[in-house]
Parts: sequence; C-alpha cells; structure tokens
Amino acid sequence: YAAPAVQATIAVLIFANFVSEAVQAQIVGTRAAAQGANAALGLEIFFNAAFSVELVVNAYAHFFTPFWQSAWNVFDVIIVVISWLSLAPTGLPGISVLRLFRAFRVFRLFRRIVTLKLIIESAVSALPGVANAFGVLGLIMGIFAIVAVDLFGSAAPGYFGTFADALFTLWQCMTGDNWNAIARMLAYGPAPGAEGELFPPPDPNASVLRPGVAAAAAQPFLVIYTFAASIVMTNVVVAVLL
Repeated sequence: YAAPAVQATIAVLIFANFVSEAVQAQIVGTRAAAQGANAALGLEIFFNAAFSVELVVNAYAHFFTPFWQSAWNVFDVIIVVISWLSLAPTGLPGISVLRLFRAFRVFRLFRRIVTLKLIIESAVSALPGVANAFGVLGLIMGIFAIVAVDLFGSAAPGYFGTFADALFTLWQCMTGDNWNAIARMLAYGPAPGAEGELFPPPDPNASVLRPGVAAAAAQPFLVIYTFAASIVMTNVVVAVLL
C-alpha cells in the first residue's frame, strides 16, 4: 500500500475526481449537464468505489489501532462515507448539504504529496498562536466598531448603523477593499446619485459628535484602524506562522 506507484495512482484518482467535480460545477444548469447526468453519476460511483477499495486496503495494511490513530485516515473515512450518502435520493433531508462535502475529497491529496502535507501540518501546529493573534484582532475590531456606530451610524447606516454592520465594514477595510472610498464618503458625503438607504440625510442627534466633527474624524479614524489591523496585526500573524 505504501509503495510509490500505489500512492501515485491514488493521487491521480483524487485529482481526476477533483477535475470531474470542477467540470460538473462549471456546466451546472446547462443542456450539457442534463445530457451528461448519467455519465456524471457513473463517474461518481466509480470514484466512490475506488476510494472505498483504497480505504479497505489501507485499513488492512494498518490494522487496527494504527489505522484509527491517524487523523488523515479518520478524515478519509468521513469523506468516503459522506460521498456514498450523497448518492441517496434528493428528497432525503440534508442530502444537498452532504453533497457539498464532496469537494473536500481533494484534501486527501495532501497526505500523498510530502510538500503539501508538510505545509498543512505546519499550519495546523501554528493554529494556537494564530488564534491568539486573531483574538487580539477581534478585540481591536470590536472596539473600533463600537466607536464607529456612535460616530458614523447616522451618516452611513448601511455601513455603520449597527455593531454587526460596522464590524463587517471594518473587516472589509482591513482587507484593503475600497477602504479609502469609505473614508472619503464619510468625510465628504456620498457621490452624486448614491443617496438612498445606505446614505440617508444625517441625523445630528444620532451621533455623539456634530456631523462636521464626525466627518473630520472619519479619515484619521480609518487610517489608525487600518494601520493597527491591516499592517500591525497582519505582520503579527505572519510572525507567528514563521
């Protein structure tokens, strides 16, 4: 089972299954998908049978305790079982959700390519430190979100009207996605034609600051936030991973 030729064959099957799933996702809803439905089902049964045989051989080669001590083997068992369950009639509850997990079968490729396996295991081992860094990032985002609701909730309720809206907007700003446009909108008002639900006329009584002061605070507020969240904390996460 551990022979390079066997592992290479399994890797080719996994990749071929991934290509098959990608093609089916590309043509979904088209005439080609309807015409090839039987072929797709046949391929699905073939891959499920091949992976089931591979799993049985693996279990026999590492019988019994060594097989279940490997997290990769447990993952393989879960994926193969879900793949068979996904072939059940569509009317059964939860089947459509199970079918989504078939896309994760390509993850089985990682254990058979040493470099990919090393990357995954290194990332998993770094999760505790990364989780701490993300915890700090979450606190920073929460603090700025609370302040943003008070400052800009009336000017742009679509972005900062509630804590959840503000948190999502700050996440967007942290990724660098159009954050400068949000800052300019808060400072100078929405672009012509953009008025509406996202940018209703500001309510001076809904902010802890006067509209003019809130507008003046918008740019330094977002500059400080993006520096703290995007630059500092991103580099902290990278440092933890290294």
